[in-house]
Amino acid sequence: MGSLPRALAVRRRHCRLDLDQLFPVFCEGCNLYSPAWQHATEYWDTAKRWPEKVLFVRYKEILRDPAENIRRIAEFIERPFTVVNRGSGMV
Repeated sequence: MGSLPRALAVRRRHCRLDLDQLFPVFCEGCNLYSPAWQHATEYWDTAKRWPEKVLFVRYKEILRDPAENIRRIAEFIERPFTVVNRGSGMV
């Protein structure tokens, strides 16, 4: 962590992070997990290659149709809703 800005080296539980400092660092790809855009792109590419292994769900899709997307996620993890669940209006 020596090369990361001090703001990213969170050592205390209640440390306040300055968004004005963190945002440009994040956009430049200097974060703890890898360049963010590269990370997201790798998942996107993998989801296209192996749709049975990776489900890529966009936040805006969930907002547009929450019930349908919850059904998709449940089916993807092989835990689909039962007829009872669907009939009761639960989903």
